[in-house]
Amino acid sequence: MLAHELDARKEQILWAVIREYVARAEPVPSEVVFQKYPLGVSPATIRSGMHALTEMGYLHQPHTSAGRVPTDRAYRLYVDRLLAAERGSASPEGGWRLSPAERDRIRRRLVAREVPEEALEEAVQTLASLTEYPSVASTPRGSRRLRHVHLVPLAEDRALLVLVAECGAAEQRVLRLERPASAEELEEVSRLVSRWLEAVAGQVQGESLERLAAQARSHRELLASVVAQLRRATAARGSVRFFVEGVANILKQPEFQDVRRARPVLAALDRQEVLRDVLLPAPPEVHVRIGRENPVDDMRDCSVVAAAYRVGGRAVGVVGVVGPTRMPYARTIALVRYLAQTLSETLSRAD
Repeated sequence: MLAHELDARKEQILWAVIREYVARAEPVPSEVVFQKYPLGVSPATIRSGMHALTEMGYLHQPHTSAGRVPTDRAYRLYVDRLLAAERGSASPEGGWRLSPAERDRIRRRLVAREVPEEALEEAVQTLASLTEYPSVASTPRGSRRLRHVHLVPLAEDRALLVLVAECGAAEQRVLRLERPASAEELEEVSRLVSRWLEAVAGQVQGESLERLAAQARSHRELLASVVAQLRRATAARGSVRFFVEGVANILKQPEFQDVRRARPVLAALDRQEVLRDVLLPAPPEVHVRIGRENPVDDMRDCSVVAAAYRVGGRAVGVVGVVGPTRMPYARTIALVRYLAQTLSETLSRAD
């Protein structure tokens, strides 16, 4: 039976079972639904409705005498209703609004971070703390073009090279100088390379690097060192890294008290290629993958709630959480969305 064939009564019973199971992490008997949720129907009607929902594939009965547990299909319908609420449809939760204290906490922890990597680290720490789930954020993805460079004197034989990408991300590298260079020389080479990056639209390629290296006669050694670092940065820039925080939070969930069940999830969260498959590409809006919708077998007892963060209006990375399918989706979606929006503002300001 299709979701739209569920009548209002069955939906009310299903929402009640989902809410109760999210709160208790135990199979939900019909008696509990009758006692705790004023649905205006008899216990017999609730039992009949739960039986019908089980036959439809929305509920599961672990044992003959046990209550019911929502299935992935039930959570998908529930989440679809939540997301549809933002487009004006009815919602099983009536929408979720973060408290002013939660919003203030997120903003205070992120707005002071001017370095993109620090902002991403703060974002996953904040999200892990608020949700008590493992939290993940990707670095701005591979098409990051370099916008300009800065050379800063450190010592007589060393200078700091700062590479600033189009999205605002900055990398720092220490240059060993063949001969001492004054602050004026470093500034002149910084301007030369930055003008060249502007001319090539930030696309650093081998042939254009050779032309850059041949441009300056008076700063040939210094420019050669900068070009060598640009080559290394270009090779590394195509890869996406992930910041992960709160991995041990998964062990707080009743579903993963058994270490044998938790171990595959913990191992998956430690593998960059798994995080890439589960989280990327960055979703245009908040995206929820539930249970078997995840492309990685080890994550199929989990749900992933993720949202893109943006710089200059362009999605450049993703932030999200990994938790059990028994998740308070309304609150989790609201937290992930607001944190992604705040992270976008922070990185755009740094840009």
